Amino acid sequence: MATGGSSRAVTAALVGNMVIAIAKFVAFAIT
Repeated sequence: MATGGSSRAVTAALVGNMVIAIAKFVAFAIT
């Protein structure tokens, strides 16, 4: 299962968290 799919899932989760954090920060800054 370590053919790269798991690392891709981890990367997607990290990117998703970063996008959410940036979106929250931008929304807070605009407000």
